[in-house]
Amino acid sequence: MIRIGICDDENFFQHNLREHIEKYMIQKKLSYEINLFSSGEEIILLNNDLLQYDIIFLDINMNELNGIETAKIIRKYNKSIFLVFITAHISHSLEGYKVNAIRYLLKDNHTFKESIIECLDTIIKEMSSLKVKINFNFIEGLKALHVEDIIFIESHLHKSEFYTVKNDSAKHTLRMKLDELEEKLTAHNFLRIHQSYLVNMKYITQITNYKAILSTNIELPIPKINYRNVKKQFISHKGEF
Repeated sequence: MIRIGICDDENFFQHNLREHIEKYMIQKKLSYEINLFSSGEEIILLNNDLLQYDIIFLDINMNELNGIETAKIIRKYNKSIFLVFITAHISHSLEGYKVNAIRYLLKDNHTFKESIIECLDTIIKEMSSLKVKINFNFIEGLKALHVEDIIFIESHLHKSEFYTVKNDSAKHTLRMKLDELEEKLTAHNFLRIHQSYLVNMKYITQITNYKAILSTNIELPIPKINYRNVKKQFISHKGEF
């Protein structure tokens, strides 16, 4: 399921863009969900639920909270989401680089439809390469998880408990040592911050005061002896983007 948000204060354009995206998704036979938002203030109220979105189209020239400021707040919650700016004229390219926007689309351009198709082609291709699935033989049964959906794993009484972004009630518990999971997931940007915690770095917003602060508002402890090394690895990873 590809979850898409469209944030624009023009009702006509919201629905026009949705039509184009729906046609694309149906043609490509992709499962999708599209939600509409009329202001930056409305979309940032989602807070942690922003983690469930894959793509957000943002109008730059909205009243009150504009698209650039909205994007900065979204990035605090979701660092991997694909942000696409919609604008009547390109004049914010520097700000766009700061929030890692993947495209600018011109509203009144006669090639707007073609631009949407090219943009979505690029995003879907990147998503396909990023969405790695791994099968885990949980106590509850065999399940394949997208690596990027795992926020962190906690070792507890010889078991490993998975915390994910999905709003399902299922608990994922594995009879496997965290050392083994660390070997399996380090290549996917997971960081061992504590003997009991293995964390997906895409969800770490800050490492400070011997804690890892996650975009889900969870704070996990980092032992003093490991703190310098953990922070160094996180800074090194962050520098890749």
